Amino acid sequence: MAVIKLQSTFIEFPFQNAEGEEVLNLKFDKSDKNLKKLSVTVKELKKKTEELKEKDTLSEKEVKQFIKDSVDTIFGQGSFDAMYQLSPSLVIVTDYFFQMAEGVFEECNEDKYKEKMEKYL
Repeated sequence: MAVIKLQSTFIEFPFQNAEGEEVLNLKFDKSDKNLKKLSVTVKELKKKTEELKEKDTLSEKEVKQFIKDSVDTIFGQGSFDAMYQLSPSLVIVTDYFFQMAEGVFEECNEDKYKEKMEKYL
């Protein structure tokens, strides 16, 4: 009988310093609910960053809270603070968030499974 190995339900994002040492490791839960939440959050964050470029009406505190909420919603409570402690810049932390989101979308790309399906169908 064939043994089915369970796939990991998490994607890990290790952060390394200049010496290559891991200084932080965040995880993303690949559940359907979380993937949907990530998609919505990325769209909201992109929209908000575009709005901020056009008009400078929000305070730094409001911007920081919005980004913090976005990051913590997807990668877990305290994720924003951990990234911000490593790189105390909202621009950099936002860039990290988008890099991680891109990594999730690549990892969960349907093409990976489509190729397997075509092999057997």
